[in-house]
Amino acid sequence: MILNIVLIVFVLGMAMMWSTYGLFSALIHLGLVIVAGSLAFALWEPLAYGVFFNFLPTGAWGVSLLGGFVVILLLLRVVTDKFIRGTLKVHRLADQVGGGAAGAASGVLTAGVTLLGLSFLPLPPDIGGYQPYEVKSNGLVGPVEGGGLWIPADTMAANLFTRLSGGAFSTGTPLVSYVPDLAEAATLFRLGRTYDENLSVVSAPGGVTANATALFVGDQLPGIDPGLAKGLLAAMGGGSRLVTVVTNFTKGENATTYDTDGILRLPATNIRLATRRRGEHGQWVAPVGFSKPGDSGQRFYALANNQMMASSRVPNQEIAWHFVVPSDREPDFLLVRNTRVLLPAATEAEPADYAALIGNPDASGGEAQDASPKHARSGGLAIDAEPSGFSTHKAVYIEQNDKLPANVSKNNAQFLTYNDTAVIEGEGLAQSGSAGRNTTLSTMDVSPALRAIRVEMEPVRATNSFTTLARGAGAANIQEIWLSDIQGQTYRPFGYVLRKQDGRQRFKVLSGGELRNNVDLPLNEFVNGDRLYVYWQVPPATTLNGYHVGGAEQGFNFAVN
Repeated sequence: MILNIVLIVFVLGMAMMWSTYGLFSALIHLGLVIVAGSLAFALWEPLAYGVFFNFLPTGAWGVSLLGGFVVILLLLRVVTDKFIRGTLKVHRLADQVGGGAAGAASGVLTAGVTLLGLSFLPLPPDIGGYQPYEVKSNGLVGPVEGGGLWIPADTMAANLFTRLSGGAFSTGTPLVSYVPDLAEAATLFRLGRTYDENLSVVSAPGGVTANATALFVGDQLPGIDPGLAKGLLAAMGGGSRLVTVVTNFTKGENATTYDTDGILRLPATNIRLATRRRGEHGQWVAPVGFSKPGDSGQRFYALANNQMMASSRVPNQEIAWHFVVPSDREPDFLLVRNTRVLLPAATEAEPADYAALIGNPDASGGEAQDASPKHARSGGLAIDAEPSGFSTHKAVYIEQNDKLPANVSKNNAQFLTYNDTAVIEGEGLAQSGSAGRNTTLSTMDVSPALRAIRVEMEPVRATNSFTTLARGAGAANIQEIWLSDIQGQTYRPFGYVLRKQDGRQRFKVLSGGELRNNVDLPLNEFVNGDRLYVYWQVPPATTLNGYHVGGAEQGFNFAVN
């Protein structure tokens, strides 16, 4: 990971520099870094809303934190250098060791605040190879295995300044209460971009309002689907209650609350309910589902997997967000794309009234990114069987075919290596299009002794069943993928091509390698109109009998010539 190397070099450089200046100077600088960081976080929201949001809305949060920290630290440094001209003489070893330790500490904090500031910019979830959190296949946010830093500078800085905000640098609105987990919030800010590149990472003040906050504690929800009611009541578990916040989203003149293409997209990562227990700090709660008006009344959508999000094309959209909150915690405010939305006074609702807020599951299957439309095919086999268990995606068509979804000009795909017209390996995004017989790629390179098998995949359509949500929450995010044959042999794919609706094609082709897991496929990039093709090499005269995703299976019989 590039960021690990950069951090280590920076921290070592700071340690070496301040070991030469001595312990006294290094301790002063460490104090200045702590003061500058505390003031930067104190001024963070006023600068973001009062200054930068007016002309740089998407970068307001990151620029205000980074800019505030750098400017304050430079000013403190200038003042200190002007009035403290001497140094305190101590033993040389103490100067070197103590100064180096203090320098390393200031380096970690400086790097941590810088990384937090960068994390609040409209960047991809991966920064220099660093992505501590991801949206799991069950729709929940969790840590990435092996995704941490060797020097967790951002977490260390976040922990220090949130503690100080509730202690020595406390105010009436402490950071520790309004951003309970700063390091996670920094990643959540950018995770929504994995759903759609048009998705905004901010909301304009006033573009989101909360109209009502309803509480429910009971054992019946009459008037809605019995399975949904049973699942919601079971999720409460006797020690929690349901909290619903009814919000209204308004489309403004700028692309902030609504996305750059004028559509409102709200994955679960954009929504968090801050809750508070008396005498304790805040705590985030993620939504379990949302409801919005439909043609036949209020409709419920469970946030059951990482393909699910709320969306709207109308300029004023009402959405009710549902949370399961411990009974001893009170709802404090709603965080929508890092914008705090104040809540009306919470009121307890009667069972029938609360059930009306939830509504019934949408019969069409929900607001997930729709599966790609079916296209006319020939020479293969449509796979009609649904996965037998929990799965992030499914196979819909299998054929013996080495063709790319569309031809690609070699000039537009210089990241690929190829043999004549066949792709050998490479990873990247290319525009489709032919450029002549000798400059066009049209097939996958496959061993002459084997046969190319192409399988079209789709993400599993989201379901509104709350019981499915509960079942999916216990499923592992990483699931192995393979084809099986009637002899019990298994085969792994060697590549895929995701053809976007606009004609671009995303390649990942391994020469001599294999894709082993569902996370190796670009499922988070799949949107309505896309088509995903995965490629295998299989011996001739083989009869394939199933596609497997972890414990789920789709059975079929397909003879390879």
